[in-house]
Amino acid sequence: MILLEINNRVVEDTLTLKIKNAQAGLKNESIDVTVADFDGVLYHISNLNGDKAKIRSPKTPHGFLQISIALKFYKQLQEHGADELLKRVYGSYLMAAAESGYNVTCLIDLDNIPSDWTEVVQKMGLLKRNCFASVFEKYFDFQVAGDEGQNRAVIHYRDDETLYVEAKADRVTVVFSTRFRDEDDVIIGKVFMQELKEGLRASHTAPPVLFSHREPPRELQDTDAKVDNNVGYVTFVLFPRHTAKNTRDNTINLIHMFRHYLHYHIKCSKAYIHSRMRAKTSEFLKVLNRARPENKSTDKKTITMAGSRLEKIGTIFSRTTGLIQSKALNWNDRPIWYDIYAKFPPKDEPRFDRPVANIQLRNIFYPEDKIRAIFHRNNKQIGLVSLENRSPTLTQKFIEIYTKVKEQYGDESVSEEQLYKEAIDIINRDRYNKAVEEPEEGEAVKLSLAFKEAQNKQKPTGISVKDLFQE
Repeated sequence: MILLEINNRVVEDTLTLKIKNAQAGLKNESIDVTVADFDGVLYHISNLNGDKAKIRSPKTPHGFLQISIALKFYKQLQEHGADELLKRVYGSYLMAAAESGYNVTCLIDLDNIPSDWTEVVQKMGLLKRNCFASVFEKYFDFQVAGDEGQNRAVIHYRDDETLYVEAKADRVTVVFSTRFRDEDDVIIGKVFMQELKEGLRASHTAPPVLFSHREPPRELQDTDAKVDNNVGYVTFVLFPRHTAKNTRDNTINLIHMFRHYLHYHIKCSKAYIHSRMRAKTSEFLKVLNRARPENKSTDKKTITMAGSRLEKIGTIFSRTTGLIQSKALNWNDRPIWYDIYAKFPPKDEPRFDRPVANIQLRNIFYPEDKIRAIFHRNNKQIGLVSLENRSPTLTQKFIEIYTKVKEQYGDESVSEEQLYKEAIDIINRDRYNKAVEEPEEGEAVKLSLAFKEAQNKQKPTGISVKDLFQE
């Protein structure tokens, strides 16, 4: 996992460049830079009052730089001592009146650059963090003093998202409400929070973390906290070891960035899933492309996911869906990427249906296959074929006779039905002649069998020989 920087790197780099140019005696250039930060915060770096002539005057060859920040929720932070904290941190650099359209403005004199200017630049990059720190420090002090009677702090730091801070004698409870813009974000967010909770259990110093989806936690039951399917609540329970003087700065650094930390990793997870899905799809495309016959066209085209041979006849997802619907592929045996593709489909389906290529099929049948089909179509019960008998089978005889009859007609147009009848007549005559020419021994055997059969079928008369001699 990646920890986001708590400072604004663009602000620091811009101020560092201007100060180094002033120290080197380079010509001063006017500046007007607006930098966006998390939570809709805006930084503005510019010359004092935008007066170029004043900057380039002999008395002030380099002039002043003013760094302003605008926060939509700064008035709520003022209720918790934001102004006092900024005066303590920035001292003389803080202007009494902020720039128009901004909440806080600091001023740096480029003609009187302090020796510790690098620390000053770092403080300017932490301007948003220090504004946020006021509410945390206030309630950390309440916890240290054991003051439980204070009202809960409510900071609407984003549209539809709120920060709640409450102090007890033994802990400080911090609750973030966050809105997921997509249903998929809810699923990934739940998995991420579960993994985070499991990871924190291995640490003895990490604070407990709770995540609730849709329903607010018990600490917010009496508030106007929203109940929505796309809303989640993250609760941190900070104990005295987290709010002590020597550890509270690190606690503030980490906890005020947690909302951005969560959503950043959700987006990274979605990007990773998409990349893995594309890689798996590409591998499957290669397998299917190898199974498809090659076209004889000499045109060479670059094979991409959207222009491959497979995609021109349907996507890999649609083909797999067809296999599942036709029961050729069991639903439980579907690949992992299938569920991911169904959950995160691409914005545009990479497919282009084209007519089926006219490929000439090679004839794999022999001439006698057609004759054999005619014979079997008209004779459903041909009988068994003995593998021990070396003589030709009935089908082989028919093919031979059929071929000879067809050759006798030559080029004359004769129907298959007529050829079939003549071939069958010849076979029947041959079979009749063979039966007539059987030896006498065979006939004797037949008579013996017939006699035995008659004996078995004789019926009892029920008459005794003794009855013939009775009077």
